[in-house]
Amino acid sequence: MQYVPSQHISEIPVNASLSVKELGAKFLGFRYVNALFGNLKLLGHAVLDHCKSLPEGSHIRIVDLGCGSGDGTLYLAKKLAQHRIKATLVGVDSNPKSIAYAFKQSRTTENVTFVHAALLKPDFEIPSCDILISSHFIGHFKHRELVHFLNHLQTNGVHHIIFSELQRSKLAHWLFRFTTLIVPLNKAAKKYGLLAIQRTFTPTELKQLIGNSGLKQFKVIRKPFFKTLALIDL
Repeated sequence: MQYVPSQHISEIPVNASLSVKELGAKFLGFRYVNALFGNLKLLGHAVLDHCKSLPEGSHIRIVDLGCGSGDGTLYLAKKLAQHRIKATLVGVDSNPKSIAYAFKQSRTTENVTFVHAALLKPDFEIPSCDILISSHFIGHFKHRELVHFLNHLQTNGVHHIIFSELQRSKLAHWLFRFTTLIVPLNKAAKKYGLLAIQRTFTPTELKQLIGNSGLKQFKVIRKPFFKTLALIDL
């Protein structure tokens, strides 16, 4: 797969025809990709830091957009519980079979639920929450769509946003391709990783798009190994 700028490639595909068992095999590869990039740890530290800044004893509502298998949602639930932070987490995804898989994983976890919704539809309404998070999700949006999405959030009852994303770059693309020659990833995970890099935004683009949405209080931080953290207060 050749490197192509984000707005010139097709949407990251979601195969809703796969069985829950088949999705499980693909999600195992996705776990390797997330472990390779370290986005869950980056997101977890950012969420934990923000939760600790809130009044002690707060019960925090967190919505995870594009939760997929629920790995990230469950990882955060465990991390917050370890720090005795009271939280309710809702994972949202467009693929109903991903949600079914996430529910299967979360049977023994309290205060976590999963919801199926058409995330990219203009009329999608995000549940009211204190923190809206996502990892490798906003690359599904084109530039105008992301501005519209962020603009809409300002009247949606969301208080804080944390995006943990990859940085789009040729170097990241080719390093990932090289790494997949060594790390045993399945075909779906390799495609997912490459598309995630190509489809996302550069830090400069992300700053401009957030600013274009009318939001004023935000930070876009470059992190090691081609990661970007966006912190937005509403």
